[in-house]
Amino acid sequence: MTINRCMALLVDELLAADVPDPLRREFTLAAVWDDLARLGGETVPDEVRIALGEPIANIRPLRDAPSGLGAKGEERTVNGVLIEHLTKLEWWGIPAALTQPLMLGPLWAELSRIAGEEVAPAVRELLDWRVYRTLISEPTGPLGQPSAGGERQ
Repeated sequence: MTINRCMALLVDELLAADVPDPLRREFTLAAVWDDLARLGGETVPDEVRIALGEPIANIRPLRDAPSGLGAKGEERTVNGVLIEHLTKLEWWGIPAALTQPLMLGPLWAELSRIAGEEVAPAVRELLDWRVYRTLISEPTGPLGQPSAGGERQ
């Protein structure tokens, strides 16, 4: 299932639970990951479950999970896209990235970009698209740190 479809289902669930304007609400990456994996029919990784407070006896390291990097033109797995996003946050030096609050709309846009999907119109309307496009094309991370070798993020 695509990231856009999973995110749309999540927003529908949040609206049904009377969460106003869910695209502007903050949720931890672990909470969003838990929901997206469930909606996409994938297993929630142990590290995410631990971040949500679940006790786990035998932890399978997140990086040992299948990457979900599909061939060109192939749909990526939800877990694969989220692993890539988490890796980027950790590279940028974001502490405890799974438990940091993130606004759902910009997170949706970033996950869509990683998955190679078009950003949903409702998310485009939320964001000042020109600013967002500049942020993702700058050769620095969100904390102003240069990327490795000046590569674009």
